[in-house]
Amino acid sequence: MKVLILSQMNAKYIKMDEWGLDKMEYEFHIIVPERVKESYKDLGENVSIYVIDSWSENSIMLKSMLIMENSPCQRIFAIDEFDIDLAANLRKYFSIEGQNIDSATFFRNKLVMNKIVRENGFKAPITKSLGSILDIFSFGNKNGYPLIIKPIDGAGTMETYKINSEDEIRKYGHIDFHAGKFIIQNFIQGDLYHIDGFIANNELRYVKPSRYLFPTLDHLENKSTASIQLDGEDEVIFSAYLKELIEKIPVPRDCLLHLEVFFDGENIYFLEIASRMGGGGVHDIVKDEYGIDPVRASLLAEMGDYDEIPAFEKNNSSHYGFILVNSGIGKLVSLPDNMELISQKFDVIDTKMFAKVGREYKKHESSVQAICRITLKGETEEEILSGLDYVDRFVRHNTLIV
Repeated sequence: MKVLILSQMNAKYIKMDEWGLDKMEYEFHIIVPERVKESYKDLGENVSIYVIDSWSENSIMLKSMLIMENSPCQRIFAIDEFDIDLAANLRKYFSIEGQNIDSATFFRNKLVMNKIVRENGFKAPITKSLGSILDIFSFGNKNGYPLIIKPIDGAGTMETYKINSEDEIRKYGHIDFHAGKFIIQNFIQGDLYHIDGFIANNELRYVKPSRYLFPTLDHLENKSTASIQLDGEDEVIFSAYLKELIEKIPVPRDCLLHLEVFFDGENIYFLEIASRMGGGGVHDIVKDEYGIDPVRASLLAEMGDYDEIPAFEKNNSSHYGFILVNSGIGKLVSLPDNMELISQKFDVIDTKMFAKVGREYKKHESSVQAICRITLKGETEEEILSGLDYVDRFVRHNTLIV
């Protein structure tokens, strides 16, 4: 079998060098952008890399057509959330199995997504398409404030705005809220949770819910994005919610899932769902907790190698959590030079530095804009909460931004 992979991510970041592609009896043809090509070296003699200058739909499709003409592939695997609809279109054109256009549209179009979820009886924000700034006034008059504006196909709270009153609308007069790009929703008050799972051959292989310490939109208030896994009755309740939801939505036969919901103390409100690996430290947590790389497992499922995917059984009784330490606003002058002090106090399973000295942060762009990401495990929930708080204070105290 030959497999076409679309990957705009750094191979080291997704740990592709640990997947053992060279030991698989397949040919892999991987399209990557110029900016990450150096990370795709030495993956195996059965791996061919194709570099394109710009990661654009037309460039990817044209390169895919050339590959398919010379070496027809039987599967297409898209790693990034932003490429699943493109992959679906390629599958349709080349008559290849996998996630179809209807499913990809559901996961990428939040207007379609919320409509289907609400029609199936799940509580969710009132969601409307936004055609102009006048629609914001109309929506606010009808549904009240605060309200949320976000891209119809966005991720990571990028270009997401919380408007608290009619007077605040005028601050956004410079933004072109043209039809088709943005949606508007009423604000849901409550704690934010993410529920991560993996489906292979229509079977939910694992599901794990976690609670964000703060709603991700609070990055605008300089709060870090962090979460901690749930256990006990809470784990059962939120896991059951995902199981019920996937019975009603167009999930593909094989995919990773990242669901976000609000809980107001009484009701669970659907927010959004993506057919991808969860962000932050989710990848490393799953690897440590189950001993399985979830993205590699998803590739095996795409190829139909279900017997090669180990059972997702916890190999320890640890608790897990991660934090993306907010960068703040300003020019980065210095970074911590004593990060090992964190590992001396807590069990750190992964550290990833994103910031570089000299970089200037002019605004809070998204919930994943961070100085670093640190993922912890411990014996109790209290230990993880204490650790995440310590990391947040330690990194901020030892970072100079002016």
